Amino acid sequence: MAFITEETIEKARNIDLLFLAQQLGESLHRSGQSFFTYRNGGENTPSLSINPTKHVWKDFGGTAGGKDAISFYCYRKYNDPYLKGKDFVQAVEEICELCGIPIEYQDGGSRTFDDVVYKPRIEIQKESPKATPGYLHEVYSKWIKQFDLKKPHLFHLKEVRKIGPQVAKIRMYRSYSDDMKERYGITKQLAAKGVKLDGVPGFAVKEGKYGPYWTSVGRAGLLIPFRSINNEIQGFQIMFDEKPANGQKYGWFSSPINPDKGTIQGAEIGNPVLPYHAAVPAQVLLNWILYKGELSDHMETDTVWWGEGALKGDIASNYTKQIHLQVPGVNNWRLLLEPTISLRPKRVIFSFDADAQTKEDTVQTNVLNAIEGAKKELKPHGIELAIALWPVEKGKGIDDLVNNGYKPQIVSI
Repeated sequence: MAFITEETIEKARNIDLLFLAQQLGESLHRSGQSFFTYRNGGENTPSLSINPTKHVWKDFGGTAGGKDAISFYCYRKYNDPYLKGKDFVQAVEEICELCGIPIEYQDGGSRTFDDVVYKPRIEIQKESPKATPGYLHEVYSKWIKQFDLKKPHLFHLKEVRKIGPQVAKIRMYRSYSDDMKERYGITKQLAAKGVKLDGVPGFAVKEGKYGPYWTSVGRAGLLIPFRSINNEIQGFQIMFDEKPANGQKYGWFSSPINPDKGTIQGAEIGNPVLPYHAAVPAQVLLNWILYKGELSDHMETDTVWWGEGALKGDIASNYTKQIHLQVPGVNNWRLLLEPTISLRPKRVIFSFDADAQTKEDTVQTNVLNAIEGAKKELKPHGIELAIALWPVEKGKGIDDLVNNGYKPQIVSI
């Protein structure tokens, strides 16, 4: 077996992901900086994301992902992003041939492919890494106070979510306007007070008619704070007033670099990881805000619930009177390990949506994988596992269930 030089491997590794995907004949659907296609195994909705600007790819329907072209090609062609030995060498050779990259071997030999001209489409750009948790909380706490809660959002929270105005105020839900002048003005006030916005997701430098300027970005909607177990706001989701073309109901308050939209500097909420949300009863949250301290100073933490969605967790915690740690999607369950272990509970209860318990597709599989993975991680800490079960006709999510007057059955795992 001829050995390929490290220089050639690096060239293959750094091939523009968009160019490679197009050479592979992928069916691509653009959404912002990302291009979506269908993941291995088949599905109805594209959930494999390629972000050529950041040179990353992710299978949102599973666990695969990577930061280079070789791992993407190996996943696509061999269903294994991490080939080794002669299989890895073969994959690199195939990538080079597909993309027109000359191959150089350690013995001095070489191969060229003149029928393909490599044309990178995207210049790789890097966003600022997120600021520290404490600084994010400082900036977000000042920023959120500049907004109020508009009538349409108050109506939705009260009539649909069964959350009254006082509870909504305690939880700091706010309306995010699409008024660009208002956004710019609020951001300018923060900057005038010496607040540095570099590394704070949601704030970005835009290229304007009179030069670059700081502002906040994202679609209009209901701002939902994500809090840590230290009661620090670590980010926001936005429940959109109008669904975007991709049909997503929620999105992050985040500011990835996007030259197409004039964003030349920013920070993404997932760089390096997405936040989780620690949902506690509203009265506990109020006391926690007023009197500070540890969460254990204000409530028992013997039982911790795991679920999906910040609003769902807020509603459910008011009912159970216990802490609910929430992630934006079941595949992100590992985000809950560190805060859970820190709380030292006796039991963790899985409370993902009822349809996740019955759907015979990736949703159910992902929940089962999460349970098995959590067992391995939590058992050594003496933490028992249980799952909350209920018929889907009583409510899709646990928030629907408790608002409809029912309670789940808790079964030990």
